[in-house]
Amino acid sequence: MKNNNYKLVIANMAKAGTALSRAKHVIGMLLLLLVSSQMLFAQERVVSGTVKDESGSGMPGVNVLIKGTSTGTATDGSGLYRINVSGDQSVVSFSFIGYLTKEVNIGAQTTIDIQM
Repeated sequence: MKNNNYKLVIANMAKAGTALSRAKHVIGMLLLLLVSSQMLFAQERVVSGTVKDESGSGMPGVNVLIKGTSTGTATDGSGLYRINVSGDQSVVSFSFIGYLTKEVNIGAQTTIDIQM
């Protein structure tokens, strides 16, 4: 009789292990689905360009910000910039001391050149 109880206990443990394994698999699949759906909605892309002054020279140090976010960068020594953008509804703002701030709707653009 004792031997049958051990077999029953071992069989029940095997069933529990299989159920646990399935639960881990389901949870893993749900997490993968969640992460991949986030990536679909947050399609980030790079927008780049050049900021020039009225004479056509590149302007270093111009602030380039995605309006309503904390995402920003500054132009390099040649007036070039690169910034990560998510979505087509974003607005990029260009500002520099002594110049009027310029704002541009990004839309589907990947290159935005500005003259301050």
